[in-house]
Amino acid sequence: MNFNDIVGQDRAIQILKNVIIFDKVSQSYIFSGNDGIGKKLLAKIFAKALNCPNFSKDFENCECMSCRKIDKDIHPDITIFNTDKATIQLDDIKSMQDIFKYKNHEAKYRVLIVDGANKFTLEASNAFLKTLEEPPLGTIIILISNNLEKILKTIKSRCQIIEFKNLSPDEKFLVIEKNYDYSKELIEKALFVSNESINDAIKFLAEKNNEEVLKKFDFFLEAFQSKKLDLALEQELESISSAKQKDLFSKMLDYLINIHSKNSLKNQKALILLKRAKKYFNQNVNPKLIWSWLFLGNMLEK
Repeated sequence: MNFNDIVGQDRAIQILKNVIIFDKVSQSYIFSGNDGIGKKLLAKIFAKALNCPNFSKDFENCECMSCRKIDKDIHPDITIFNTDKATIQLDDIKSMQDIFKYKNHEAKYRVLIVDGANKFTLEASNAFLKTLEEPPLGTIIILISNNLEKILKTIKSRCQIIEFKNLSPDEKFLVIEKNYDYSKELIEKALFVSNESINDAIKFLAEKNNEEVLKKFDFFLEAFQSKKLDLALEQELESISSAKQKDLFSKMLDYLINIHSKNSLKNQKALILLKRAKKYFNQNVNPKLIWSWLFLGNMLEK
């Protein structure tokens, strides 16, 4: 795992390489950008390069003990804070601050990577600010955020902010292809289902029944394109009742929208219908009524 494994973030990579080459390391950074575009992975690679005893300016991949420990998330001086909670609270900050009470075990730099820094409560932000104002020597803090506006100005003013760019559809495809062993067709369809979100596409690919779900989506796609409304389709629509099934119906609409967006000029009228159908679904209109409306609307188009 090295800088070459990051897709589409050449500017951010060059900034961090220059930091290392010219020994201009800041004590705190914010990596800002959408989810799933390489922020956390690049933070780990940066931590590797800073602490690698075999570092070279070519930034070649290294298999030293330090680099291998960081790759496996078992390095005692590299901490990654993740949370599924809606907010990062004061107790979480205190746990992070405890890390800095002791000397580094073996690394030149102790690195704390906080994923979801935009989740800090106000109380947590003020407590964390004290750490940024007086960071311990040999410590680097990297805050990862998908919403820079939600981070306190006083915190932002004490960090070097590195912006990550949005990825193109081809770059998103490449990110998954490089890191996971799935077929090209399955990756492409997973991105369609996930509305081009890399994280959601990866979650979808990890689901055991993903191929079965995609077959069902293709069944709806064929029905929409062929303008047919048969008994099998009626039965599928009748079965949509639970929250999970409705979520799949929503994803199916996203799937159809994204497929038709590939050639939006040719599919303009169908695209308008599908986007309106998604709007109706978000307004809690019954899926069967939505599909009937879609079918009639599509039948009238020539």
